[in-house]
Amino acid sequence: MAKDPRFNFYVDNWIGGTEGFTLEQDGAYLALILMQSRVGRFTEVQAIDKLMQRTRGNTAVSTGLWKFLIPKFMTDGVLFWSERLETEMGKSKVHSEKQSERVKKRWLKENGIDSGNTTVLPDNRSGSGIGNGIDNNWIEWGKLIVEQNDQHWDAMKGRRISQDEMDSFLSVATRNSWTMKTQNEFRVSLKGFKVTGSQTQQKNKYKIQ
Repeated sequence: MAKDPRFNFYVDNWIGGTEGFTLEQDGAYLALILMQSRVGRFTEVQAIDKLMQRTRGNTAVSTGLWKFLIPKFMTDGVLFWSERLETEMGKSKVHSEKQSERVKKRWLKENGIDSGNTTVLPDNRSGSGIGNGIDNNWIEWGKLIVEQNDQHWDAMKGRRISQDEMDSFLSVATRNSWTMKTQNEFRVSLKGFKVTGSQTQQKNKYKIQ
């Protein structure tokens, strides 16, 4: 299952599904759910190892917590998983793909390109565009940041970016032929980006505020 840094979390459902749990059991369940969101389906060994990280290596406590939580997971005899989490992550993946497609369509429209001809879009395999002066993967880089899946963006303390903000950034950047040939240049420019009238007048440079 493809990784996705987000999924819908329904508080009322969680409270109802963990009614009667101790604080330790509730925390253990959440730790396993979060592990699945990052690595996918997991084995019993992985589950107990994860819980041991939270119980300071106490094997007896970790094993007891796991045995208590087993009924909350589906299994094929080897792997375990939360069916509800897989469903929610699937929904999130579909949403992300639709958002990415929306960005591409807007880019095409604002640059007067026939939607049936995508040869001028950035080539995600080689990192280069054809005939449009864009020598990078702006759409894919932006998608990583919007989905909070860019560790370097987090490291430079970049703020949470919505899809609408990213759309605005890409729109201004492409209209004004900004030069951002590396992923780090893209991050630096985005971090200081604000939609202002002066930005629409820029050519081949960033406006860092």
